[in-house]
Amino acid sequence: MSTSLWISLLVVPVAVLLVDLGRRRLTALRLWRPLIMTAVIVPFVAPKMDLGGKGLALEAGACVAGVLFGLLAAACMRVERAEAPTDSLVTVAGLPYALVWVAFALARLAFVWETENNKSFARALGQWLMDNRISVAAFADAIMFLGFAMLIAHRGALFWRGRSLTRTALAVAPVAPATVPSAGRQ
Repeated sequence: MSTSLWISLLVVPVAVLLVDLGRRRLTALRLWRPLIMTAVIVPFVAPKMDLGGKGLALEAGACVAGVLFGLLAAACMRVERAEAPTDSLVTVAGLPYALVWVAFALARLAFVWETENNKSFARALGQWLMDNRISVAAFADAIMFLGFAMLIAHRGALFWRGRSLTRTALAVAPVAPATVPSAGRQ
């Protein structure tokens, strides 16, 4: 298995779990890191994207599936306000969240392993790719995009939920009474 596949199949999910499990502050870095990571990694490991036909459709479908998995992972994580004095946002992720990421990573890993080690599966997959005129590069990109789309959708959902909590807190916060300057003595 290539290094880029290992990165997208195992390193990214493990890194996400290390950063997210438990009760953690929701910082701008936690939200932006996946976007930065994706912007840096994708050009190096996916330089030959299919920009037309069924290859593009497969890549787009993988992105849609990744978004759905990301929203599922986000649903398994709470976003709440921290206790005073910080009053910052925190995320709380436990076993259900970890299970989503582990199941996702293992399913992709099993699929890639099966492709590389089961000749009849690989032959059937190759025939399907040829019948549908989908390049191997588009197929590999689709697997990688699935993971990146999951990560980006997950972080996007956390951003919107955190933003919603912030708006709600601002809406219910007591407003200090306005001070009216007193008229000078005459």
